[in-house]
Amino acid sequence: MARMIAPELIAAHSKYLAAQREDRHFIPECRQLMDAIKDGVISEFSTEIASEVLADHWGRVGVECVLKKLPQWLFFGVYYDPYDHGIEFKKKDEPEFAVFFDAYPSCRDAMARLPDMISAIEEVEQRGFELNFPIDACHNGYRICYWRRSMRDCVNSDVRDLSRMFKEMLRVLFESQFYKLARDAEY
Repeated sequence: MARMIAPELIAAHSKYLAAQREDRHFIPECRQLMDAIKDGVISEFSTEIASEVLADHWGRVGVECVLKKLPQWLFFGVYYDPYDHGIEFKKKDEPEFAVFFDAYPSCRDAMARLPDMISAIEEVEQRGFELNFPIDACHNGYRICYWRRSMRDCVNSDVRDLSRMFKEMLRVLFESQFYKLARDAEY
C-alpha cells in the first residue's frame, strides 16, 4: 500500500537536485584545464606518444594517448566517477588527477611471463603507481597500472604546476623497467 514520501527522503532529493545544479560546471572546467595542460605534456613524450585526443567518457575527462608501440595506450586527466573503472577514490567522493596505463586484456598473460617483470612491478609501485596486474583486482582487464592524486590536494596549483605533475608521473612510467618491458614485448 502506498503512502506519502517521508520528509527525510524529500529533503535528501532536494539536496541532490541542488548539488546537481552546483556541479554542472565541473566537467567543462576540467576539460578546459586539461586542454590547457595537454600540449605541454605531450610534447615532452613524442618518442612514446603517437597521437592524443581530449575526451570525456567512462568517468574521466582528459587526454587519451595512443602509444607508438601498440597495443597499449594511456590517459592522463581528471578521474571523476569510479563507476566504470571500479577504482574507489582515495578520499571518499573526491575526484582525482590520474594516469591510467592500459593494454588489451589478451596481452596480460604475455606481459606476466616476461623475465624480470616481478622486480619491474615492485619498482613502479615504489614510485607511486598502483597495479592492476598481473591480478585483475579492479575487474577491468584493460587496466594495467594507474597513479592518482586527490584534486583537493592541488587547489592552490596553477596550470604550470599541474603540467609539471603530469610530466613527472609520465616520466616515472615511461622510464620504468616495467613500462619498457611491456612496451617491447612481442604480443
